[in-house]
Amino acid sequence: MKRTIVTLAAVAAVALTGAMTATTAVGAHWFKKKNKTDFALFDGTNPANLEPGALCFVLFPGTGKPWNFHVAVTNNDPSNTQSFQVVYKDGDWVRYYVPPRSSFALTQSAGNNTAGRAIRVFTAQNSQLSGAVSGQGLDGTKVACKSCDNDSDGPAACDAIIPFP
Repeated sequence: MKRTIVTLAAVAAVALTGAMTATTAVGAHWFKKKNKTDFALFDGTNPANLEPGALCFVLFPGTGKPWNFHVAVTNNDPSNTQSFQVVYKDGDWVRYYVPPRSSFALTQSAGNNTAGRAIRVFTAQNSQLSGAVSGQGLDGTKVACKSCDNDSDGPAACDAIIPFP
């Protein structure tokens, strides 16, 4: 009886180990294929932040690698419309306006050329805008995001990728 229990326990352990190995191999393959994501916050309401904003970029090698970026901004000012810019790696930019006490969200695809390797969201110091920027790598693209606020990664880390205009 004891020998049967020990034998069954040994067979079960081998079977379980094999199943875990197969599951781990499948899990590792799935993880390699999984889209990579990251995010960063920014706060234009904090007067200590000299260059409020955030930046997301494709980790090298990045040209031709598809990814999506998402921007969500809220205007905390009760009476004034505020603006922010989305600046691309090549220096092109688009300005967006956010009405008082409202929010704005934007999603875009990028990565087909050098200009789409990185985006940076800028707002003016004391602008009363705050928000989040996130990147979502597609087809195995790896992305990273940084906050340009002084209390986080800081302006120098962002200026090294896309300089403050």
